[in-house]
Amino acid sequence: MGFGIPWLKKKLDSKFSGDVYNTKKTAMAQYKDLYSGSEYVIHFKCAGVINIVWVTMFYGVGLPILFPLAAFNFFNQFICERITVAYMVRLPPALDDQLTNNLISKCKYAPLLLMLNGYWMLSNQETFNNSHEYIDTILKKEMKSQHYLNFNIKDSTWAFPMLLLACSSIFILIVQKLFEETLRKWGFGMQRKDIEVDEDLPNFFHSIKLSQADEVIAEEENM
Repeated sequence: MGFGIPWLKKKLDSKFSGDVYNTKKTAMAQYKDLYSGSEYVIHFKCAGVINIVWVTMFYGVGLPILFPLAAFNFFNQFICERITVAYMVRLPPALDDQLTNNLISKCKYAPLLLMLNGYWMLSNQETFNNSHEYIDTILKKEMKSQHYLNFNIKDSTWAFPMLLLACSSIFILIVQKLFEETLRKWGFGMQRKDIEVDEDLPNFFHSIKLSQADEVIAEEENM
């Protein structure tokens, strides 16, 4: 639909002659709007990537099929977006790396969710050990799941490594958050200082139209 409808409109405008100079348009702006294609919306694509990453990390341990599906989706989106940008939409404006950095910052906590929820799934006694308890009385309608957080190494199961990794990750994140400057001074940071590269690119909101900026703000408010 995204390719067929614009192609049909161009053919109808040129009366199926194949000549791009044969047009029914009476103004240059109308001609450009028809043959230039629609605006390329990039922030909506980033939101889709964040959604897929978080859903896959949250349910991936219980539904391993999500990992190949997510990989296929990213590959398919990569191919489709390259074709879309090359043949169907207008040339996107030059942007700095702020949008990419925001995307990475939104996804960097997803592996932590994978380990926490993965531990809870793998340590489920009813699923792996077929262990269950009956309801004692009519008044007591809750059935015990025998599913508890266990830090005892002697009673640990195959899920304990994920709990260990999750606790270690939480500890590292807290230390990095509280003592970031001190760690950098001691040489334990990823880099000693931020590298500022001037690519002479405009700000995101300065490179798009005011109507597009209003749409972005309205979508953010309605989320």
